[in-house]
Amino acid sequence: MLKFKSYIEEEYYRIDHGQAPKTFSGSQSHGYDDDDNHIKGVYATHKDHPMGHAYATPRDIPWVYHQHKNGQKNLYINKTHKNTVEKHTATISKFKKDSGFKGIDGGTEENVSTKDQTPHTQSKINSANHIRKQGIKINYVDHDALKQKAKDTNRDKTLAVAGNENM
Repeated sequence: MLKFKSYIEEEYYRIDHGQAPKTFSGSQSHGYDDDDNHIKGVYATHKDHPMGHAYATPRDIPWVYHQHKNGQKNLYINKTHKNTVEKHTATISKFKKDSGFKGIDGGTEENVSTKDQTPHTQSKINSANHIRKQGIKINYVDHDALKQKAKDTNRDKTLAVAGNENM
């Protein structure tokens, strides 16, 4: 089995679909958290975020992510979306470690900066290739198998990290 080394070496990154800005606004609102605190600023993700790179998948396509305790990473997508996913591009913006991001609620997975942020690099990525380079296997499955994988998200005890998007 081929192993890909992650090429995200920065402390923080974000993936944007469509036209990504050159500078991200620190005043952008992201709504409210469960405690009704207003969240605003520039969102970025720590490089060790377990499923962050799966968000390179086109925004409106349903997917399921499973990372097993043995380190195996799988992304499940309905096979009817294969061409869309394989041809999709996104922009990845990379921010250096000292750029002022702080973990939300003390965490390291979701980070926010309340000042405007200009990434030190931006590049266009092919979504499917990017996901694979992060060591995530893309599995194109039929509708019923995708629904079953979504159900397994909360049942499978071999999973270390799991999540659904647009399910």
